Amino acid sequence: MGANIDAAGNIEIDFTHQKIIDTSIVGNPTTWAETGFTVLSIMQRKRDVSIATDGNPVIHALKGRPKYSISARQVARLSRQALHIARRLGNQIAVDAIVVAPSSHRLNAYMATRLQRHVFPRAQIFDCLEKRTLGEIIAAIKSTPMSQRDRREAGRLLATLEKGARHASIEMKRVDKKLTRFVHPVKLKPTADLPPEGIAILLVEDIYSSGQTIRACVTELRTACQPSEINVLTLFSPLRTPTRNR
Repeated sequence: MGANIDAAGNIEIDFTHQKIIDTSIVGNPTTWAETGFTVLSIMQRKRDVSIATDGNPVIHALKGRPKYSISARQVARLSRQALHIARRLGNQIAVDAIVVAPSSHRLNAYMATRLQRHVFPRAQIFDCLEKRTLGEIIAAIKSTPMSQRDRREAGRLLATLEKGARHASIEMKRVDKKLTRFVHPVKLKPTADLPPEGIAILLVEDIYSSGQTIRACVTELRTACQPSEINVLTLFSPLRTPTRNR
């Protein structure tokens, strides 16, 4: 299945092609290794030069953002297909705990619930991570000892961050890649239950973009829980997936 987008921004799932998104059973999930963890994407985002867009509008519609929309019927079709693909993972990876990646939308929590119910019924769900606010990130950068050169580069980032509301969360995809090393966008929720130490964790995220938020989540979980392994499951892949093993 692919997706069609009409002039009004309505999205329809289409069984006759794989444009914008690739939801085929044969080609998914895609898998690749990052440093210290493995990423599995249920479906692939694809760039379609004929209409100058990619799979991002589907995510925007699922999250209820302006410009794009998707009906409940189309969501159900997409959800069923995603579940068919996810079931292929049941015997491929060990999962003792499912951790919900922080998000302003409940899509990640919905994915985690569906995965627990239909694919990993013995796993417990943990909602123990949250995004840092701009105010927290600004304070952390200002208080971190660094060289004069790093301080100058960090100053460029601070000039941008200080234009935003201090209570807002940061979008890592909008941060210059050269400056992301100054930002740790995720923290543990102060009162949340954590997965027990030494178990296999599956981190659930809706989309892999820059990967910065995912890496920050993995770092927090490794430090706090010392898991035996961490896998990351995303609904959609990056537009260009690193070395794939299907």
